[in-house]
Amino acid sequence: MKINLRNLSLQPRTSEKFTFEEEGDSNLIKDMGAKFVETLKVEFIVENTGRSYIGKGNIETNLELLCARCLENIIFSVESEFYVTIVEVAYKDRFFSEEEDIVFINDYDIDITPFVNEVLLISIPINLICKEDCKGLCSKCGINKNNSYCECEEKDIDPRLEKLKKLK
Repeated sequence: MKINLRNLSLQPRTSEKFTFEEEGDSNLIKDMGAKFVETLKVEFIVENTGRSYIGKGNIETNLELLCARCLENIIFSVESEFYVTIVEVAYKDRFFSEEEDIVFINDYDIDITPFVNEVLLISIPINLICKEDCKGLCSKCGINKNNSYCECEEKDIDPRLEKLKKLK
């Protein structure tokens, strides 16, 4: 997702909109057990402030992920924003290098793919569940407790708690 700021550089105090719709990088999310179910849509608006460029981006897509409890497939909608400050190298001394989202450029071409990928990864929850009352899988037989009933827990009682059962 490369953009060129040459036209915008000639017009201070104006903005330009860039839109992309392309296949997401499957290798980026495959280790999370996820895959793209639709294209990745990115809208990026860049404003020339005179000394720098301020970029605001929006990403949208749908991913297929696994429920952390029952391992069923879930469609997860990603809608996130990101911001980037783009500065020409000639003005580098006027900006703090510790600021996170500053990109220094030599020419007018910039690739926003790393920012899109970072926001996409941050948007994916670590432990996504299909529903609040998901019962998960049985630790003994592996059956999905949302769809079927198993008696594993009733059969196996911790011997230390056996006496408590007799109190009923």
